[in-house]
Amino acid sequence: MSSTDSFFWGSLVTAAAMILGGFITWIVSRHFYKRAADHAEKLQKRPLKPSELLKLFQECLDDGDARIHELLGLVACPECGASSKSFEEDVLGGNDYVTVVSVTCPSCGWCRTVEV
Repeated sequence: MSSTDSFFWGSLVTAAAMILGGFITWIVSRHFYKRAADHAEKLQKRPLKPSELLKLFQECLDDGDARIHELLGLVACPECGASSKSFEEDVLGGNDYVTVVSVTCPSCGWCRTVEV
């Protein structure tokens, strides 16, 4: 066998090994991709348990992403979902015992009047 033949067969074996390695890598990645996609789909279809929902809510409160409004006890506007951080309060009046406050969502105009 000459050096040219040796080079040819060596190159051919290297190319075949690269193709086979690529094919094996593709099979393994496809398997794990499909497995992850199926798992993600199951998670999306599964409703959150109350304990999971409360944990996520507490994380939002701790991070400062959400705030419970002191007067209404709301986290978001019931109409448009805007954060309670954006609520505007206006004192309408009152007496020695009661103060009337109007709380408005600037995003949609939702309004609630409460006595404090």
